[in-house]
Amino acid sequence: MCKRKFVSKLEEYIKLIGASEEDALAALLSSFGVSQPNATVQYWKNHDAYGRTSPTTQEIISVYVNNDYRCQECGSQRRLSVDHIDGNAKNHSLDNLQLLCMSCNRSKSKKGTKDKDHKLLIYNATIELCHELGRFPSYNEIKDRAQVGQIGGVKYFVDFIRHRYENT
Repeated sequence: MCKRKFVSKLEEYIKLIGASEEDALAALLSSFGVSQPNATVQYWKNHDAYGRTSPTTQEIISVYVNNDYRCQECGSQRRLSVDHIDGNAKNHSLDNLQLLCMSCNRSKSKKGTKDKDHKLLIYNATIELCHELGRFPSYNEIKDRAQVGQIGGVKYFVDFIRHRYENT
């Protein structure tokens, strides 16, 4: 499809999925935009898991500011969330709150994948194999190249990429 030496990964993906420049920009802005602190406050106040309590909106904002709007594990600015360092969702003391990106938060969690940037690993492996093999790779080939334990729910994303790859 695209020759990587002439096209960035981002440009290649945009071309592969057929996204407009506006759609790509909107997706980037939503991915890097800060979640609304007042929404976090309201969510925590409405759920038993958080003790139906929360810091103030201003305190949540201070967590973002004090962490330079970056994940405290990897430095990413993508899909940030406020995390309880000690794992106790009811301990809202400010010294127990940090920013983590979705990927670092999920890798810390007992839920979901332990593979950091799971979808990105699988996408990169898929495209690399497409270039090398000249065909769309199997799930096992992708999983092995990405060095992930499972493809899981990302299978649907891989199927989407396969459809676009085979129809462009």
